Amino acid sequence: MHEKVKLRALLAKLTTPPIEGIFYRSIPAGALYKLDPPQPLWSLGPGMSGQRFTPIGGPPALYVAESPQTTLYEGNALAASLFAHVATRPAIPATVTISVRVRLLHVLDLTDASVMKALALTEVDLFCPWKELMIKGLEIPTHTLATVAYGISGLQGIRFPSNQDAAGVNLVIWTRKLKSPCYVEVDDPSGTLWQRVPKA
Repeated sequence: MHEKVKLRALLAKLTTPPIEGIFYRSIPAGALYKLDPPQPLWSLGPGMSGQRFTPIGGPPALYVAESPQTTLYEGNALAASLFAHVATRPAIPATVTISVRVRLLHVLDLTDASVMKALALTEVDLFCPWKELMIKGLEIPTHTLATVAYGISGLQGIRFPSNQDAAGVNLVIWTRKLKSPCYVEVDDPSGTLWQRVPKA
């Protein structure tokens, strides 16, 4: 991956396509119902504990996936083994999976090979063991990229391949950078859960 100054210059010139559609999010039931009322789009967690594209202390970030399977796998790494080893299925915490409607104007798409090439970003960078590197106090390529990208005006998130689901794709959304006409909204036909960012 390029050093920060060059990375910033490249990102500022890069074509960042819009995204609109239905995505999915899995939330531990204990965390969802800890808040009253529940906030299914709560985005402060990643900055508190760290995530692949969110350093500790980083901006509010909402992680969603393009399929229910991917979000389940991402939310609980044990989930993959539920389907792979029928006889030894482990228990997983109660989880709520929701649909969310997303509309963004500018997204850095790391599933695009030409974008990866332009940024000199490799799969080793993308799938780095970020938790281990964080514990050791070492530089985390995805944190560096996200920090630079967050500083680019108008850029609202990053689309990237899943490390838990070989065919899956995820999206991290920076909720503080959402302004109308962009939004994220829970799409729950039952009306049980609802939240919108930014508020209507």
